Amino acid sequence: MDDYKKSVLWSLMNLFLIIGSFLLIFKFNILRKIILANRLPGPRWWYVLKLLLNVINRPESIIKTINDIYSQYAAFKCISFNNGKTFTSLISKEAVALVDYFKPIQQDKTNDCEIYIPIHKMHLKTYEAAIFGENIAREIDVNHDIIIQNMKDTLNIIIYRIFNPWYFNKSIFKISTFYKKNIKNIIILHNYINKLFKRSEIEKVKENIDKTKGNTFIEIMEKFDDLTDEDTRNLAHVFLGAGSDTASITISNIIFLMSYHSDIQNMVFVEQNMIFSSGDPNRRPTYEDLHQMKYLEQVINETLRIRSSTPFTVRYIEEEISVGGYLLPAGSILLICIGNLHKSHLYYKDPEKFNPDNFSPDECLSRHPNSFMPFGLGPRNCVGKRFAMIQMKVIISTLIRNYHFHFSEKYSKPEDFKATYSITQTFDEGCYVKFKQRENNIYPV
Repeated sequence: MDDYKKSVLWSLMNLFLIIGSFLLIFKFNILRKIILANRLPGPRWWYVLKLLLNVINRPESIIKTINDIYSQYAAFKCISFNNGKTFTSLISKEAVALVDYFKPIQQDKTNDCEIYIPIHKMHLKTYEAAIFGENIAREIDVNHDIIIQNMKDTLNIIIYRIFNPWYFNKSIFKISTFYKKNIKNIIILHNYINKLFKRSEIEKVKENIDKTKGNTFIEIMEKFDDLTDEDTRNLAHVFLGAGSDTASITISNIIFLMSYHSDIQNMVFVEQNMIFSSGDPNRRPTYEDLHQMKYLEQVINETLRIRSSTPFTVRYIEEEISVGGYLLPAGSILLICIGNLHKSHLYYKDPEKFNPDNFSPDECLSRHPNSFMPFGLGPRNCVGKRFAMIQMKVIISTLIRNYHFHFSEKYSKPEDFKATYSITQTFDEGCYVKFKQRENNIYPV
């Protein structure tokens, strides 16, 4: 055998050895993950086949399967923006506008109000003002109905791709009927954001705005040197999209649940009367008022518990970590079932019942602190959670001092109202409640 053939043969042997080594390492890592996963108290690795069999079904079918699997192993226990005053005033203005929006509707024969869409539109306006400034939100020409529908369509396409994973292949996705619609959605959303940013830059030049004041989210974010313009735009997308949607869902759920629990609604109203007893009872709530709304905060938290706007959260494990005596390998995906955790008998008595006393100080102290995580936990939790709580308190406070909430005849009991779940909770057929104008701040009869 000449030297050339020996060289070629030796190169091929080395190549096969390298490829073989990588395959062995890959197989070993996969095998190791399966072994470690099987040590965890929960379903075996092959349960994923049960999920794969559901990919042709609707997303809620897969989510129900995940819930069923989770419920079998529920004994696995828990692992242990400033500028509030500015934003309170901002939200109060939109809340008053919402009261005026519902006035003519509550005077018709049925009094039925679809509340989710108007609340979502109000939230978009509030987020525009909070992110870019009130002048910009007021001057920008936007059809919010189109933006809300566009956000819904975009989310539905994302959900479809998640539960039909072959569409993650760009070539396959490009020949699907969803591709052109997705491109159209992206263009609409980008144009919407670009309008706001462009107007924001014009206002800064025109009014010589001092960015160090930090009165808007944009001004706050511009203080951080490590944030690029693209980072800022992405955060604006998150606030306007995910933030406005989840807050609107939660407020709709609070009003809906209180319409069926008049005793709880009256207790919220009593607290509001005590806070606003001196001076004008119809004045806008201040930031200081919000700290006194203890029972309303319990109602908000209980709504977030019993109707989690986001049923799941996912974490990617970058480094190998030991949790509760179990080793979680790097490169694994951790699925946290928030909705199931919030309805666990391990942490809540009669968990299916709507009971704000679950968040009384004594009850909270008696539970594991991580048994309630509507905004997530740790460094990756929701950055807008404080803003969301201000929103919910201001809006409910303003509405309940003007209206009494009655349940709609569309639903004979709360369980008849079917909300569907995908990435977030959605109202496919709207969320209806009856509003009755309060007179002289008296209790309903």
